[in-house]
Amino acid sequence: MIKIGDEMQAKEKLSYLIEEYLAGEYTTAAFCDEYTLVYDLELEKSRLKECELAFFESICKLAERFSPYQEDIMNYDFFISESTFREKFAKIIKEASG
Repeated sequence: MIKIGDEMQAKEKLSYLIEEYLAGEYTTAAFCDEYTLVYDLELEKSRLKECELAFFESICKLAERFSPYQEDIMNYDFFISESTFREKFAKIIKEASG
């Protein structure tokens, strides 16, 4: 895993995280933790275009639902597995690039 520098802007950090996750540099758990922190605490959402906000937000909502714990997935409809996360993540990326 590569450490994100403080000099990066939040939007750049999110894009970087996505690229590095796709390249296999982050585990799903590490990606989801880091992504939601940057999105929730650093991103100035009012400075984004509507389409950018929708894209970053859709990934954040997905990341918030990921749980590495089978018990969470079995007992609560909110949580999703890694395979479900990867499937839905790929769909978001495909729709954004198409």
